[in-house]
Amino acid sequence: MQERIQKLHDYRIFSLIVWLVVIFIAIISMPKTSTIVQYFGQPQLTSTSQPAKAQKIKNVWGRDLNGTYTVNAVFNNPKGKLTTNQQIEIARVVAKLQGKQKFYGIKKITTATNTPEAKNQLISKDQSTQIVQLAVTREQGTVRTLSKQLYSQVQTASLKAYVTSPEIINDNNNARIAGYIQIAAIILFIFAMITLGILFQSVAVPIISLITLLISYVTSLSLANNLTYRGNFPYSEYLPLAILLGTIIVGTFELFFIYRRFKINLVEGMEAPAVTSRSMRYVRYPIIAVGVVLTLIFGSFWFLPFSTIRSFSSLALTFIVLTLAILTIPPIFMGMLEENFFWPTADRLKTTERHFWGRLAKFGLWQPIVAVIVVLYLVGPFAYSYRNNLSYSVMDNLTTENQAAKGAKVLAAHFSQGKATPVSVYIKSDKRLDSANALYQIDNLTTKLKSMPGVQSVTSLTQPDGMPVSQNYVSNQLLDLNQDLKGANDKLKSLQSDLKDNRSDLDVNTLKDINDSLTKLATSASELSSDTGSVQSQVSSITSAANQTQQSNSARRTAAYNRQVSALATQLTTIASNVQTLTTEASSSQSSVSSYRSKVESIAKSLKASQTSLKEMTSRFDGIYNYLGKLQASDAAKIYFMTPEQIMTPTFQRTVINNTSQNGKTTMLTVYLKKSADSHETLAITQKLQDQIQTQLQGTSLKKATVAITGQPVVQSEIQSSFERNLPRMILIVVGLMLLGLMIISRSVLQPAFWGATFLLSSLAGLQLAHLTMRFTSGDPQFNWQVIVLAMVPLTALAALQLIPLAIDYRYNEDSLLEWLLPAMSNSGQTLRHTLFISFMAVFGLAFLRFEPLSEIVLIFIFTAIIFNLALPVMVAALGKLTVTLPARKPHFRRHG
Repeated sequence: MQERIQKLHDYRIFSLIVWLVVIFIAIISMPKTSTIVQYFGQPQLTSTSQPAKAQKIKNVWGRDLNGTYTVNAVFNNPKGKLTTNQQIEIARVVAKLQGKQKFYGIKKITTATNTPEAKNQLISKDQSTQIVQLAVTREQGTVRTLSKQLYSQVQTASLKAYVTSPEIINDNNNARIAGYIQIAAIILFIFAMITLGILFQSVAVPIISLITLLISYVTSLSLANNLTYRGNFPYSEYLPLAILLGTIIVGTFELFFIYRRFKINLVEGMEAPAVTSRSMRYVRYPIIAVGVVLTLIFGSFWFLPFSTIRSFSSLALTFIVLTLAILTIPPIFMGMLEENFFWPTADRLKTTERHFWGRLAKFGLWQPIVAVIVVLYLVGPFAYSYRNNLSYSVMDNLTTENQAAKGAKVLAAHFSQGKATPVSVYIKSDKRLDSANALYQIDNLTTKLKSMPGVQSVTSLTQPDGMPVSQNYVSNQLLDLNQDLKGANDKLKSLQSDLKDNRSDLDVNTLKDINDSLTKLATSASELSSDTGSVQSQVSSITSAANQTQQSNSARRTAAYNRQVSALATQLTTIASNVQTLTTEASSSQSSVSSYRSKVESIAKSLKASQTSLKEMTSRFDGIYNYLGKLQASDAAKIYFMTPEQIMTPTFQRTVINNTSQNGKTTMLTVYLKKSADSHETLAITQKLQDQIQTQLQGTSLKKATVAITGQPVVQSEIQSSFERNLPRMILIVVGLMLLGLMIISRSVLQPAFWGATFLLSSLAGLQLAHLTMRFTSGDPQFNWQVIVLAMVPLTALAALQLIPLAIDYRYNEDSLLEWLLPAMSNSGQTLRHTLFISFMAVFGLAFLRFEPLSEIVLIFIFTAIIFNLALPVMVAALGKLTVTLPARKPHFRRHG
C-alpha cells in the first residue's frame, strides 16, 4: 500500500486530484461573466465625484421618480415631416405604453402633447423626428431585457423607431465585449495549441497545454468574478480578456521553456524517472521569478484609486494560479508519458544557431555610441511623437446595426450631436425654489450656461422649452405697462381737449352780451307795454268818438268802422297782455342769466384749473413713459421676475412639477451640448460648466446650495481625468517594480536600467506605429482609452519573459561584462524565432475578430516585440561596453583636459 502511495506521489497523481477539485469548484461557483460585466463592468466613480453626488440627489427626488433613468423612444420619418397619420401612430404607441406602465416599470411618460411647454425639445425643427421620454425604474429588471421589450413595443408601420439612452448604449457595449471575449478565448486557446503543436510536432503537447492553460484561466476567472460578486471588488469589462491574454501569453512561453528543456534532457538520454524532476528544477527559478514579478506589479494596482486600473489587480491571482499550474500540471503528464510525450517526433528538436542577434550585438560592441545614436534615431522619433489621442466613448465599439446607436445618431442628426447625451445639473437648496428670487437666480444661471461656447441649449424651471418665456421678463412686463400708460395718457389728453372745448363753449362774455340784450329787451318790452297802453287809450277815445260820430253819419259806414275799431281794440288788448307777459319773462330771464353767469364764471375758473392740472399730469406721464421705454430697451430690464399670481398659474405649476423635486427644494437644468460626448471639446466644456455654475451662484441666495452635474459627457470627463491622473502612476509602478525585480535578480543596477529603458522606448514606438497603422487602415485617429491599460498586460508579460531570463543569466555569469555581452546576446538569439513566433501567435488570433480594441492591442504588441528584439541586443551590447570603457577613460580625459 505504501508503495502504491509512493508511486502515486512520484507520478504526481495527488496534484492532479487537487487540480480536478479546484477546477470543479471554480466551474460550479463562478458567476456568469456576461452578468458580471453587465452589472459591474463600467468604471466605478468615487463617492465624491459629481455623477455620484448627482445620483444621491436624484435618488430622493420624489414624485415617484426615485431610482429611475431616462429612456428616449425616437420616432423618425426619413422621408420628411411627420404626417397626421404618423402622429396618430405615435399617439397609439404612447397609449399602449401607458397601458403597460406597471409591467415595464415606466414611472412617467413625457410627450409633446402632455408637456407642450417642452415641445421644441421633443420635436425636431424639421418636424421629421419626435421623442417620447420614458422614466424607467432600475428595479424593473436588466437594461438589456427592458430595452429589447420597449424596442418591440415602439415599432410602427410607417416610421423608424428606436429606443436609446446612455445606459442602453453602455450595456450594449458590455454585451458586445463579453461576446467577443468568449470568441477570443476559443480562438486564443486554439492558436496556443497550434503554436506548441507546430514547435514540437507532437499530439500530446497541445492537448496537455490546453488542459493546463484552460484550468488556469477558468480558475483565475472564477476567482475574479467571485471577488467582484461576493466581495465588491472593482471590475472592468476588459478584465476577462486581460486574464485570458496573461494566461495565454505567459503560459505559452513558460510551457515552451519547460517542454524544450524536457525534450533536451530526453534527447541527451537521461533516465526517465529523473528527467522530469531535473527539467522542472532547471526552469523552476525563471518561472517563479516571472510569476512573482508579475504578481507584485499587478497586485500593486490595488493601491491606485481608479476602479478600472484597480480591477487589473486581480491579475495577481491569475499569475499565482498560472505559476502553480505551470509547475504542477505538465509534470504530471511528463512523468506519465516520458518519451511518448513528444510522440511521434520525440527526437527532432535540434537547436540551430542563429547569428542575427549576435550580429546586432557585434554592431553595438563595434561602435557603441554610433549604435545607440542609430537606435535612438530610428526608434526615438516614433516614441517622442506619441500624443495622448484617446477616445472615451463606447459608441466607437458598437456596430452600425445596433438600434440604440442608430437612435443616438438620429438624435444627433435632427437635434444636436449632444442630444442623446445631455448634461444634467442638479441644484439642491434648503428653501423652496419656486419663489421669485430663486427663479430669478435659476434663470440667470440658465441664460449664462446657454451663452457658453459649445452649448446648444439649456432647459430649466424658468425655460422649460429651452427658450425664454417672454411674459416672465421685466422688459416684456414694462412693454405691457408702457402700453397701458400710453393708453391712459392718451385718454387724459383727450379729456384735456374736451375740457378746453367745454371751457370755450362756456364763454362768460357771450353770457354777458346775452344778459345785456335781455336787459334791453326787458326795457323795450316795458316801453312797448307803456306805448300799447297809450294806443289802447287812444283807441278807446277813438271808439268813443266813433260812437258819437255814429249818431250823425250813416249807420252802415259807422257800423263797419266800429267793427274795425273793436277788432283793433281787441288786438291791442292781446298785444298788451303779451307784452306784459314778455316783459315779465324778460325780467325773469335776465335775472336767471345773471345768476347763471356767476355760476359759469365759477365753472370756467374750475375748468381752467383742471386743464392746468391735466396738462401737468400728461407732461409727467410723458416723462414716465419715455423713462420706462428707455428702461425696457436697456439690459437692466432683461431680468426674470414672476408675480405670485403668475407662479400659481396652472401652466407654470406643471413646469414646477416637471422640473423640481417633491419638496420643491431641488431642481434640474438639462444642458444639451453641440458636440457628442466623445468629443475632446465636450470633455473640456464639462469642466468649464462646473466652474461657471459655481461662479454664477456666488453671492446669490443659492450660494450655499448643493450643486452636482451628471450625464455621459460628465462621466467620460471624470473617467478621463481619473485615468490621466493614474496612468503615470501605473506606468511608474510597472517600470519601477520591473526594474526592481531585475535589479534584485541580476544584482546590478545600471544594466537592468538600460534594458528597461530600451523596452520603454520600444513600447512607445510600438504604440505610435500601431496608432498610425489603425489611422491609415480604418481612418480612426483615436484609440479606445482602455486599450492602453489592456495592452499593459501583454507588454509587461513580454518584458518579464525576455528580461528576467537575461537577468538570471547575468547574475550567474562568471565572466566579465565585456566577455559576457556577445555570448549572452547570441545565446538569447537562439530562441528569437521561437519567441517571436509565440508572441505573434499568442495574439494574432484577436485580429480575426474585427473588433478595433483587440486589433489595436495586437498591433501594439507585435510592433513592440519586433522593435524590442531588434533594439535590445544593440543597446545591451553598446551600453554595456560604455559602462566599462567610459570610466576607464576618465584619467586620460583629466590628463589632457
